[in-house]
Amino acid sequence: MVAAVPNGNPPGPAEQRAADAPPGLQRDVPLPEPDDDGARPMARDERDPLLLRTLAQLLTDPDALKPPEAIVPRFAWRGRTVMISGREKQGGKSTVCTAGAAAVTRGAPFLDGQCVPGRVLWVSADQEAATDIIQRAVRFGAQPEHFHVLWPRTPFADLMAALDGLNPFPALLVLDTLSSFAHTLVDDPFSSAQWPAVLMPLIRIARDMNIAVQIIHHARKAEGGGYRDSSSIGALVDMLLELQPDAGNPAVRKVKALGRWATTDFAVELVGDTYHLLAGDLSLDARVLHYLQQHPKSSLGAVRIAMGGRHEDTDAAIARLLQSDAVADASTSTNRHAYTAVGARSPDAEDTDVPF
Repeated sequence: MVAAVPNGNPPGPAEQRAADAPPGLQRDVPLPEPDDDGARPMARDERDPLLLRTLAQLLTDPDALKPPEAIVPRFAWRGRTVMISGREKQGGKSTVCTAGAAAVTRGAPFLDGQCVPGRVLWVSADQEAATDIIQRAVRFGAQPEHFHVLWPRTPFADLMAALDGLNPFPALLVLDTLSSFAHTLVDDPFSSAQWPAVLMPLIRIARDMNIAVQIIHHARKAEGGGYRDSSSIGALVDMLLELQPDAGNPAVRKVKALGRWATTDFAVELVGDTYHLLAGDLSLDARVLHYLQQHPKSSLGAVRIAMGGRHEDTDAAIARLLQSDAVADASTSTNRHAYTAVGARSPDAEDTDVPF
């Protein structure tokens, strides 16, 4: 339909669009006033769909009411960002993250759950020596073809190029560390206005690519702990995990957890080349291991009594721990066991540093 105009001339394109507009559209509303700099607001690019949904539309997602899927149990979730903070060279951040990443490359168990199998992209913004990364990854049994390392020169350009080059996308992205990654992007690390430009793209990567993003960051030296720099960092990420050393055991890290979904604090211990859960909702394997750390050379009967429940479940847990070399049987008798946690310290032994 071609609309008529008062002067009798055919309508122009703008007038025709106005005539064809659906009912309810206000055709005579003036454009917004110019901004302070005299420029008019930019129009939206209609090729970019508006992210506007009703709750009814959102609920059509069958997973909308489910908690996020753990890619690394207790440490990384699909489509979410996690900031892991701790003191430099003391918190064990890179070590525990490497252990979790290595388990992802194999789809292996980690702590009290199972990792989702997939590729890993480790972004060494700290420009860490390759040999250091290699030694940690090999120590925890990473599948070499699935563990990718990027040393970025230009933060987001290199990161996006690396992601575009990986097919399929990685299940886990680890950024080590946030301060180094953002050093050319943030002038004042205590300014809340500057961090969204760094963190929002990382959040969009997690959401749009449906991958887990771990962001390693440093903790403050203050007695109360907490992460460094602006509070807006913690406000933007989905989960905060703060690692703190245990004064009584250098192999233990306490983890304070705070996030957008229900979670609890916990602790992990590095025994040999395996992390074990020590606090929180302990699995049977973790409870057996913890008992044997405190009671070396225990008999099978003693372990069964301590665990309670079905003997078959306890026996199966011991078998799994033996298979993973977390527990050894030191008995020389064929009819009696002497189970001991591998690497457990004797009560009389002196404290030694653990290579976290």
